[in-house]
Amino acid sequence: MHIGGFLEKFLHLEDKRNESRNIFIESVEKTTNIKIKENQIMISSGTATITGSPALKNELFINREKILNYFNSKSKEKIENIR
Repeated sequence: MHIGGFLEKFLHLEDKRNESRNIFIESVEKTTNIKIKENQIMISSGTATITGSPALKNELFINREKILNYFNSKSKEKIENIR
C-alpha cells in the first residue's frame, strides 16, 4: 500500500511535466508558427532548454518575450528564460 502511494507521486510529477511541455509547444506555435516536438524541450528551474538547429534557437530567441508571456499566462509553472 505504501509503495503505491509513493509511485503515485511520480505519476503526478510526470503529468505536470508533460502539461508544461505541451503548453510550451502551444506557446511557440501560436506566437511563431513554428512546430517543435515534445522531445526537443526540457523545462527545469524556470528555464526552457531547446534542442534543435541554430536557426530554430535564433527564431525562438528573437520571439522569446512573446513566447514567455504566452506560456506564463497559460501555465501555473513560470519560465523566465529560453536556452
